[in-house]
Amino acid sequence: MKKIMMTLLVVVLLLSGCTTVEAVPFETYLDQLLVEVIDAQDIGINLSFVNPEAYGIEPGHYELGFNTLDDYETSHTFYKETIKTLKSYKKLEGQEAIDRDVLISYFESHLDDAKYYDYLEGDALGYARSMIANIATYLEVYQFRSEADVLRYLNFIETLPIYLEAYAEFEIERQSRNTGYGQEIIDEIIQMAKNTALESSSDDYFLIRIFNEKMGNADFDGSQYIETHRDLLKQNYAKAYQDLADVLSTIEAQETQGLYYSENGQAYYEYALKQNTGLDMSVKEINVMLQKAFTQNVLKIQSVDQSLIEVLYTDDFYPHYESGKALLDDMRLLMRDDFPEIGPVNYVINQVDPSMAENASPAYYFTPYVDYDVSMEQYIFINGVHEDSLFNTYAHEGFPGHMYQFNYNLKLGMHPIRNILTVGSNSEGWANYVENYVVKYVTSDAFADLYTINETLTQIVTVMLDIGIHYEGWHLDDMVDYLIDMGFALENATTDEFKDLYIYIAAHPAVYPMYYVSSIYIQNLKEEAQKSWDDYSDYKFHEAFLNMGSSRFDVIASYLD
Repeated sequence: MKKIMMTLLVVVLLLSGCTTVEAVPFETYLDQLLVEVIDAQDIGINLSFVNPEAYGIEPGHYELGFNTLDDYETSHTFYKETIKTLKSYKKLEGQEAIDRDVLISYFESHLDDAKYYDYLEGDALGYARSMIANIATYLEVYQFRSEADVLRYLNFIETLPIYLEAYAEFEIERQSRNTGYGQEIIDEIIQMAKNTALESSSDDYFLIRIFNEKMGNADFDGSQYIETHRDLLKQNYAKAYQDLADVLSTIEAQETQGLYYSENGQAYYEYALKQNTGLDMSVKEINVMLQKAFTQNVLKIQSVDQSLIEVLYTDDFYPHYESGKALLDDMRLLMRDDFPEIGPVNYVINQVDPSMAENASPAYYFTPYVDYDVSMEQYIFINGVHEDSLFNTYAHEGFPGHMYQFNYNLKLGMHPIRNILTVGSNSEGWANYVENYVVKYVTSDAFADLYTINETLTQIVTVMLDIGIHYEGWHLDDMVDYLIDMGFALENATTDEFKDLYIYIAAHPAVYPMYYVSSIYIQNLKEEAQKSWDDYSDYKFHEAFLNMGSSRFDVIASYLD
């Protein structure tokens, strides 16, 4: 999923260091903190709030933005002061205590951001999961509630060349410091940028059609902006991506390798692994956890009926649904004995526009507004046509995955800042966990167990590839040798067969662990609960986990203990 939430761009130190508990109640402090962590020029405001002014947020003209090292260091000071202030609220109870502890953990996890400035800021310039590769998706779901929203949107497009140029020049700087992308990744970004420039210079570009439709349905005279929008897309937007491709084409980078070979790369990988898994564990500790899970699942699969294994690889065990909507509507009924109810959700399932299909994820979900009500549509995007084999994908993005969890969060009564400062490992770990869990609704228990075992083994091996490439310095042939040794590739497998996978993992360090390590940890929490709770049920475990909201796992574990 390409999850849309507020980007913590340049945070401004305004009040955290000078506020006392006696003077400011905790809820009031969080109200102020919410305003502080949001950049008024962040387009994410439109995607996260219907009425930001009600929260004290005054949107400016939106821009993509670019952060300097000074901005990161300013944020570091802000984080330290915020942690200090949060810790001064010692006598909180209930939801306020949870909010405090979760936020402390969140800000503590970002204290070292400035040390890895090159990697974190450079991450915006990728070819698949990056912010810059997905700008069109953000603009597609942008809402025009007033003419001011139109002007902010147009300013974002008009100023885009400035910021894409900044990121292109930054990549040149990163190359000189041995922190930049490898040549194969650069080539992928160039191709993405060229494709975007070509598509957006056409009168048939999908953003033109969508904007025109929205202007036709607006509560104001939107027709006056149609020509301006078309011209800005053809000129500024297309030019921004073409210029990006042109500048990157001047780079002669090294062959793509893991972070092991980059400046301070191993240290950054360990940092990224902690960030993306929500666990304060070293690479060695995660390795131990994975090896234990691998051994346990290998033992389980040895006793499985061989006929079930044959069915596993046919993909014909999924039930037929006419549409993704029909599938998810049925899923809500199937899951009700195992998951708490959340009430009605208004959503649509859209197909990723063909112009973005090559670089888009298989599917993604846009999180609901902080001030969401059921009259507002939520969006799931599927990359391709509906197929029965997408059963797990729909569960991941919809029910009981992302859409279910984020709507559950809205009813918890936690402070709105908790729906802004979210934790990717929590949401992706949960969605990965439930997409395996729901197989039991459409197959036998024995087959569902086999499915989960097989998925877990595959995911553990994938994480080991990530660690091997980035932390241990594996080259492509090392990766293939490992896959052959583990039985996940044929003895005669060639490096050409796995080069794309190697490049993808090299381009996205610690991304697979965000999904797979996190879901394995949730399963571990579940097994601990099964042992220690006298009244255990899956329903109660799911409810207890969900009641923590989006949080790093250290906090969740302490509350579930």
